[in-house]
Amino acid sequence: MLKINDLKIKLVGGMLCLCFLLMSFGFSITGGEGKLAISNLVQVMTIVSLISAGFLRLFDLKILFMFFFLTFIGILNSFFCYNFPGKPLVIVFMLFSVAFLLLSYRFLTNCVSQKLFESTVRYLILLSVPIYLILGYLDYKEGLTMISYGMDDKSHATIILCFCSFISLTVFKKGAYLLSFFFIFLSIFTTSRLTVVFFPFLIFAMFYKIKRDSGIKMMVFVALFLLVPAVVYLIIILLKNSDSFLLFQRVSSSDSINDDSSSAHSMLIAKGIELKLESWNNFLFGISPGAFSDVLIRSDIDYSKIESIDPQFIQFARLGKAPVHSTHIAFFSEYSLPIFIFYVFGIFRITKELYLNKLFIDLLFWFGFLASITFYSSHNKMYFYVVLVYLCVRIFYKKEFSKETSSITEEIYA
Repeated sequence: MLKINDLKIKLVGGMLCLCFLLMSFGFSITGGEGKLAISNLVQVMTIVSLISAGFLRLFDLKILFMFFFLTFIGILNSFFCYNFPGKPLVIVFMLFSVAFLLLSYRFLTNCVSQKLFESTVRYLILLSVPIYLILGYLDYKEGLTMISYGMDDKSHATIILCFCSFISLTVFKKGAYLLSFFFIFLSIFTTSRLTVVFFPFLIFAMFYKIKRDSGIKMMVFVALFLLVPAVVYLIIILLKNSDSFLLFQRVSSSDSINDDSSSAHSMLIAKGIELKLESWNNFLFGISPGAFSDVLIRSDIDYSKIESIDPQFIQFARLGKAPVHSTHIAFFSEYSLPIFIFYVFGIFRITKELYLNKLFIDLLFWFGFLASITFYSSHNKMYFYVVLVYLCVRIFYKKEFSKETSSITEEIYA
């Protein structure tokens, strides 16, 4: 364990707790079209507290410099090939995010025990209940039909709520299922179809938890007589009252608006791939972070079909405010090849470690998360990095526990 002033440790711990509680606070601090949100401000303050507490290492500076260099050549590429100077603020945010990942992980794995970590997460989940109820009420009071719980996009709010739903299953024994259903129920009011993406993974996670805690006989009993009937009954009630739950209208509807939305997202992903493969420069160096729409408008790629389906997107694209709507494709098209390779390696490494360490509930969330961010740009939101830190710390604790168990076993049989 690192020896650091207790007051500084408490300050850093408090800031990380705020990051969790406020990760859905997408309110713009500057107002109007500004993108600096309350959650971003808390993230910056957390990094400052981590640095002041002495958690920054030479290794971190090397990583940050390498990341900056590999993104800077992307800016040069977009400037010389498309006459676009890049977006410095996006790079600053990404540098802060990488620093947040490195320093938060070091703090939690060196200064916080597994018991303290899990008990703190339990308190944070309980505190999140009134927070999301209040945020949802404020949206409802404003007359919004799609509740976003403080985020600037309802789908991002859905991912956060589903994250809390899965966490409830991992850190709680009593009330785990009630809390889990509570958060997934709140996500229905966002009307985002990502709730439907996460829901099957959540049901499997619940089955696994029941089997692990009570045995396979209890799992079969609960499945046949409680969980499945309850889920079916809930879906029937929601469908019969679909006027009040717009999510089910969006999922079951075959109207042109929903079809066009899905088609536009698919086309954007295709254009992102096409943009990456347009030249060797783009393939090797990327087009610079956050520059997808700016470069697309300036390129020779035909985007007329997207414009005919979603003219508003092109309007936003001309203003440089339209993302590619896919985290995976954003890393592929906007960043250099080495960064994208590292991103893919990170995905496979986390997947492998979750599986090998038998963190199956976390693994099921991870699958739902990866599926969701395929159609949404989540890497420019703080919660994306909170999720990564949480999963990496969970893996660390499980591996340490396995080492201790193995050491005790060896001593017994020595």
